[in-house]
Amino acid sequence: MSCPAGPTPCAGPRRSGFAVPCGSWTRGPSRCWSRCSGFPAPATQVRLLGGELQVDFYWPSAHVVVEVEGYETHSGRSAWLEDCRRHNRLVVNRYRSLRFTWEDVLYGRDYVVETLRVALAQAGAPKAR
Repeated sequence: MSCPAGPTPCAGPRRSGFAVPCGSWTRGPSRCWSRCSGFPAPATQVRLLGGELQVDFYWPSAHVVVEVEGYETHSGRSAWLEDCRRHNRLVVNRYRSLRFTWEDVLYGRDYVVETLRVALAQAGAPKAR
């Protein structure tokens, strides 16, 4: 299924050469993913593991987490190390953790939506009403 038009890029701030969507950057993708996947919209910017980790998107009923990683903030040796450890902490605590690039979010919506649809269905997430 092809996802309808997503967030409108702002002329202002940019990350990795891509315009940042207007308003809260998580609002546009979460709406699109919800419409296209048939599952409820995720909670955004949620703290997990006793507040130790903040994740970009979270579906509590399925224990599914999505982290969006832009090259500017997730490149370099220390960022790579931290991202790997963060992902592993989520996995060993029984979260289904998915990682997408900023480019995936802006330009690979069909890939993101299909991956989410499979992960949420496998985890037994209830469909949107």
